[in-house]
Amino acid sequence: MVENHKLPSVSFRITADYDPVLEKDAIGYVDMMGELLSKGTKTRTKAQLDEEIDFIGASLSSNSNGVSGLA
Repeated sequence: MVENHKLPSVSFRITADYDPVLEKDAIGYVDMMGELLSKGTKTRTKAQLDEEIDFIGASLSSNSNGVSGLA
């Protein structure tokens, strides 16, 4: 490992603000929707997002609480 103090590092967290949900028989759908946050948009496919994220050397993850990233 080589430290490089010239490169900036940024981390972020976007939290989804929603009312608590009782999933009952549909357990898991909230988690599934959270995972879909990083699977593409209307204007970018998942492959395009992955390529752009890799290009800048970042990481992105999503879950039922929101999205977080590190670059």
